Amino acid sequence: MTEIPRGHRAKLVVIVTLALAILSACQPQQSQTVAPFKVGTTVGTATEWGVFAGIDKGFYEKEGLKVEVETFSNPGDVNAALLAGRLDAAVGSLVAPILAKAQGVPLTMVMAGHNTRGEYNNWFAALPNSRVKTIQDLKGGKINTVSSSFFTHAVATSYISRQGILNDVEFVGVNFPESYAALKSGRADVAAFVEPFFSLGNKASMEEFGQPMRVIFTYEDSMGMDVVALSTPGLVTQDSITAKADSLRKYVKGTLAGNQWGMKEENLNEGHSIIVKWTGAPEETVKSSILPPQTLDGMFPANQLRVTQELMIQAGQLKIPEPYPDDQLIDTRFLK
Repeated sequence: MTEIPRGHRAKLVVIVTLALAILSACQPQQSQTVAPFKVGTTVGTATEWGVFAGIDKGFYEKEGLKVEVETFSNPGDVNAALLAGRLDAAVGSLVAPILAKAQGVPLTMVMAGHNTRGEYNNWFAALPNSRVKTIQDLKGGKINTVSSSFFTHAVATSYISRQGILNDVEFVGVNFPESYAALKSGRADVAAFVEPFFSLGNKASMEEFGQPMRVIFTYEDSMGMDVVALSTPGLVTQDSITAKADSLRKYVKGTLAGNQWGMKEENLNEGHSIIVKWTGAPEETVKSSILPPQTLDGMFPANQLRVTQELMIQAGQLKIPEPYPDDQLIDTRFLK
């Protein structure tokens, strides 16, 4: 066997070492396991469907974030999991951080959610054959606000109070899915509606009366605003803001990208399919409902958080002397 001279052997070792280094650099790197960013929501909730679009269309992945959605049976369980550290963010009510602040609980928001642009709203409606044609006709009647602890109740009491008939109206509590049945049975003369129950109620009303339900007033009417944000996909704890600031920024960016994609006319049909996939709602119900408009910038309309708190204080839901400043309820750094 021919022996390689010692000097040549040294050169050969260097060459081989360099070749292996270059080859190693060209090989795909083993991806590190990254803990998923967990988002909580209630079963069947479709209002913040931009989160689902963000996952399915790869907007979070583009930001280097893996988002997983965990569903719960009710909002209270979502908030409990968030506070326990099982979730990184949650889809929730915008009044949750307000009530939490008053109780010293470290919840806040990093973005606003869907809102009342276009024909979308939260409505208070009567049957088309009802004696209640205007808010004044509700005097001596009954209105369903779902629960005295819901913001729906604060919205209704504020509006009715301004009409001077608050002491002449009875408030009843029936869940949103039963609002139309409450009108039919006489349990309520006017009832609160959200989607898809507003569209389903109108469908039933058209079949029976040949007319849709009569809208008496809306959230926008009560709050004196042209646009009202109705929830948030960015309910978080102060611990998440401190420990996961980079992930939160990616989550907000990916959510807004999902929102913007979904609100384009050419993507509406695929958006409906995404909602059906994630919520399990019947396709016909989703397509016949008014699609909740997703926020395009994550900001609350000017003065909304102040007005929201004023209504809650008036309704006895919030025991503080004056509204908290916006910057104590939402951290807008993640929107920049």
